[in-house]
This record gives sequence, C-alpha cells and structure tokens, in this order.
Amino acid sequence: MYTGIGRRGHQDSIENNMYDLNVEVLSHRARRKHLLVFEKRKDGALYFAGEYALTETHQNVQPDEDGVLRRVFVFHLAQIAEDFAL
Repeated sequence: MYTGIGRRGHQDSIENNMYDLNVEVLSHRARRKHLLVFEKRKDGALYFAGEYALTETHQNVQPDEDGVLRRVFVFHLAQIAEDFAL
C-alpha cells in the first residue's frame, strides 16, 4: 500500500498541487500508462521499486506534516515487473 502524493491538504482537492499526480495513478490503466514506483530512502536517494498496477484504492483521514487532518488516497498496488526497459 502506498499513500497518495502530497504532504499537506486534501489529496482529492483540485487546489492541491499534487492532485494531477494522484489522478495519474488512479487512471493509469484506462490511459494505458505504465505505473513505475520509486521509493525515497532516508538519505534522499530514489530507489526504483518496479512496475506496478493499481488493484484497489480507498480514502482515509490522516494528519498532514503539520498535524492537520486531511483526506488521503491509499493505493493498493501489485508488482508486475521488477524492472522496466524503454
């Protein structure tokens, strides 16, 4: 499971500057786009986790980085490949 993109504000609000990126995840199959997942490590480096497919999504309420409750997307993903070639 991965939480949607955006550390402040409701992730389902068009006023959130990360809204479009969350919609990309939600619609990747319909748009025939690859869903490539990267994880940020503690040292700030990005790690390629593989190609995934969205299997389920729901919303939850979680505090943002300032402690304010907001709506977030929770993406359930299944790995379909460990690597990806262009």
